[in-house]
Amino acid sequence: MSFGVTLPGIQKHKFLLAGSLFVVFLLYFIFANAWYEPARLVIKGRAVNPDAFVTVQWDSGWGYNGYEQEKFQFVPTRSGPGKQHRVILAGGAEKNVSSKNSRIILTEIRIDDRGYPIPPVTLQAVRYVRGTGWVFDSDDAKIVLTLPIKKQLYFSLKTNNRSGIALITVDGQQTRHDLYRSNWEVLLNKVNFWFLDEQGNFAVSSDMPRYTVDSLRITVPEKTAVTSVSLKTKSGRIINLSLPEDQHNGQYRISAPLSSLKHYFHPDRIIFQIIFALFATWITCLLLHTISRYGGTKDFFTGKKLRLFWVMFSGALIVYSGWLSAFWPGVMSVDSLNIWRAAWLPDVMINNHPVVNVIWYMFLQHVWNNIAVVPLSQILLLSLLTAGTFFFCFRQGVRLRWLLPCYLLLLGSLPVGLYNITLWKDVPFALLVVFWSLVPAYFLYRKRSGQPLQLSLSQIMLLLFLFVALVLFRHNGIVYLFFLPVLFFLLQLVKVPKIFLAAGVVAVAGLFVLVVFPPASIKGGSYFHDLSRMYLQQLEQESPGTRIFDAAREYPRLLDLKKNKAQSDLWHYYLGDRYAYTFLRQSGWNDTHTYLPPNHYPVPALHDAALKLYEKSMEYPWVYLSWNPFWLLYLFPLSMLLYSRFPLSAVFSSVILVQVVSLLIFVGTTNWRYYYFVLLGGYFLLPIMLLDRHVFRLQKPQKVSS
Repeated sequence: MSFGVTLPGIQKHKFLLAGSLFVVFLLYFIFANAWYEPARLVIKGRAVNPDAFVTVQWDSGWGYNGYEQEKFQFVPTRSGPGKQHRVILAGGAEKNVSSKNSRIILTEIRIDDRGYPIPPVTLQAVRYVRGTGWVFDSDDAKIVLTLPIKKQLYFSLKTNNRSGIALITVDGQQTRHDLYRSNWEVLLNKVNFWFLDEQGNFAVSSDMPRYTVDSLRITVPEKTAVTSVSLKTKSGRIINLSLPEDQHNGQYRISAPLSSLKHYFHPDRIIFQIIFALFATWITCLLLHTISRYGGTKDFFTGKKLRLFWVMFSGALIVYSGWLSAFWPGVMSVDSLNIWRAAWLPDVMINNHPVVNVIWYMFLQHVWNNIAVVPLSQILLLSLLTAGTFFFCFRQGVRLRWLLPCYLLLLGSLPVGLYNITLWKDVPFALLVVFWSLVPAYFLYRKRSGQPLQLSLSQIMLLLFLFVALVLFRHNGIVYLFFLPVLFFLLQLVKVPKIFLAAGVVAVAGLFVLVVFPPASIKGGSYFHDLSRMYLQQLEQESPGTRIFDAAREYPRLLDLKKNKAQSDLWHYYLGDRYAYTFLRQSGWNDTHTYLPPNHYPVPALHDAALKLYEKSMEYPWVYLSWNPFWLLYLFPLSMLLYSRFPLSAVFSSVILVQVVSLLIFVGTTNWRYYYFVLLGGYFLLPIMLLDRHVFRLQKPQKVSS
C-alpha cells in the first residue's frame, strides 16, 4: 500500500453541495440542541402553621411524579430579629452496618445562602484538614454553634462507603443522617433546614433541572400562600415567574417555567458543533461519492453487485433492532449516566471515562437527543461491519454455504445482541478493536494477491480518525498506539515517506502525552495516571513470571462467565440503573436525566421473552452456546501457530491477543465485560479463516495426471 493521494474530480458544484450540507448540519445542531442555564427556583410565601410544607413538582413529558419534585418542611421554632438558634453537629460514633468507618466530614455550613466561617472555639474534638474539611472521628466530636438564622441553614457532608451517621440538633430537635453510600459517584449529602419568621414568611429554594420542563406545580396546605416565584441564575440574574391569578386546592401551575433559561449558543459548545457539522458533511460526501461509483442510488441499493451485502446488512439490522425493541430505549449503567450528563451540559467535561466517550455521546445527542441513539449507532455500525466482512470474503471466492453458518452464529449470539443495546464504552471499543484487526489482515491480503492498494485522502483521514478513537476510547487502548504501527512496519504493509514517518512519530508522542497528562481543566484529568500507578504497584507485589503464569492459566476460562461471576459485571445488574431515581437525586444527576416510567416497553411480551432467554443462557449447557464459546479462544493462538496456512487469521488474532495479554498481565482482571471484544472478534475470525483456507487451496500446487 502506498500513500499516494488520489482525489475525486473537484468541481464547483461539489464545493457548493458540501458548503450547503455544512450549513444545514450546523443550523440543525445549534437549534435542535438548546441548553439550559443553571438556576435556582426561589419560592416566597406565608404560612400560619409551623407544620406547613411546600411541594414543587415539574412535568417533563410523563406527568408529575415522585422523582421530579422537591419538598420543603419547616423547623418548629421561628426566626426573628436578633434571635439566635442553637445548632449542634455531632458524629464519629455511629455508623451503618455496611460502612467501613464511623467518621463524618463536614465541608461547608451556609446560613441564608451565605458561607459561614466556623470559629475554631466551637470545635470539640474536631480537626480541620485543608482540602478535605472538618473531620469528626471520635465519640466526643461535635460543633456547637449559636447562629442568627433567618430563612435557611445548610450543611454539606461527605458521603462514601467509609462514612458514619451525623446527628444534627436545631433548637433541641435532633435528626439523624446516614452518610454511607455504596456508590462513589454520590459525593455529598446536602442537608437543609427551613425557617418561618415571626409573621410566618418564608423563602425556600431548589436547583432546577437543565432540560425542557412543560409545567411546574407548587402545592401548599390550607392557610399557606405563595406570594412570588422567581429563578436566580448562577450569574445573579433574577427572573420573576408569573403566578396564576387563581389557584385550585392549594396548587399553583406555571407553564414552561424554564423558557427564559433556554439558550442556543455556548462559546465552548459551538466549537464542537462546527466540528460535528464538518464531520457529518464529510461522511455524507463520502457516502454520496461511494454511491456515484456504483452508478447511482438505484444500482447502489438494489443492484446485483451489492445485493448480498444489503441482505446481510438488513438481517443484522433486524435481529439487533429486535433486541433494542425488547429493552427500549437501551440499558444504561452508572458510568453511561455520568457520560451522558457530561455530554449534555456544555460546562462539564470529565476524563475518568475517557473524554472521547463524552465527545462521541455529544455528537450522537446532536443527531437525536434520546439515549436510544447510542444503541442505534452501535447496531448500525456492527451491521455494516458484519455485512462488509462477510460480503468481502464472498467476493474473494469463499462459498456462501460456508459463510452462512458463521454469519448466523454471529447474529444468534445472545451476548452480542444484549451488549449492542447497552450504553457501555466496551461496545464501541470492541467494534474498533475488531475493525483494526481486520484492517492489517485486509492490507496483507491485497499485498499477497498482488493488488495495488492506493488510498484516497478521505480514506487516509478516516483511518487516522478511527485509529485515534481506538487509542482514546478506553484507557487500555493505549497499547495499540505502539503495537499497530509496529505491526504494519514488520509486515511491510505500508511504504511511508520520511516526512510521514516523522509526522507519525510526533503524533504518537502527542497522543501518548495527551492520554497520560490531559489538561488539568478536565474533571478527572489525572485518572489515567492514578490508575496506572495503582496497577504498577500491584505488579511490584508479584514477579513477572507469576503474572505470566497466572495469565496463561486464566486464558482458557476467559469467557467462562459462570466461574468468573464474582469478578464480572453481569448484564442484568444494570437493567434498573436508568430508573434508580434515589441515586440520581443523591448524585445530583437528576439535573439532566428526566423521568422515564419503569418497565414501560413497546412490546412487553417481547421484553419478557427476551429476559427469559437471557436467564436460560446463563444455565448449563446453554452457556457454552452463548457466554462461554470457549472453543473460539483456542482459534486465536492456533491461527498464529499456523501462520503459513492462516496468515490473515494470524494477523487478525495478534491484534486481539495483544489486548488480552495487556489486560491479564498488567490489569489482572477477569471481568467478562472487559473481554467482550474477544467474543465479538472470535465470530469475525471464522470468515477470515475460511478466506485463508480458500486462498491456501488456490495457491496449493495441483497434481498433474498422466
